[in-house]
Amino acid sequence: MAGGAWAQETTQPVPLSSPASWITAEDYPPDAIRARAEGRVVATLGIDATGRVTSCAVRASSGNAMLDAATCAVMTTRGRFKPATGPDGKPVPSSYTMPVRWSLPQGTAAPPVEITAATKLDMEIAVELNLDGDGKLLTCRVVAETMPSFATGSARPCAQFGPGVQVAPGLRRGGRPVASKVIQRMTRRVELAP
Repeated sequence: MAGGAWAQETTQPVPLSSPASWITAEDYPPDAIRARAEGRVVATLGIDATGRVTSCAVRASSGNAMLDAATCAVMTTRGRFKPATGPDGKPVPSSYTMPVRWSLPQGTAAPPVEITAATKLDMEIAVELNLDGDGKLLTCRVVAETMPSFATGSARPCAQFGPGVQVAPGLRRGGRPVASKVIQRMTRRVELAP
């Protein structure tokens, strides 16, 4: 370019280390572990001209407020970037959007519930029942729970659906029974004394 300087391009911020290394199993909120919560959070980070994270906004929630809050807490504490640059080549404030996937660490047991006074806990359990065409129970397994006193996939809550238990079968149009899969949700209140 005759008689002038080359214009520099703007650059985007670049993480100084892998964002996957910023979150560890120890960052999983204990209440989220108790609730067996998992999910994907998309967060937009505000980054200043030095590369520090100055703000965090959840753009897509995991569906669990504890995981959303933990995402922003970790990102603002551990996130470091090579800052974005403007057309003049100088660092400028910018933003960076990133997804974070929260998956329960393998072998994670729920942290114990501390009981300091009489405590009432509502426990929700969902079991999957596989029925034949007559409504006879073939299999039963736990598929979800909010307080893991049973390991997901265990059979203990299925005891109430013992052998030979009949459940109303699924029906086709015309009223003919059909083999089906049923999700049964149950809520139990557990009262614990200190």
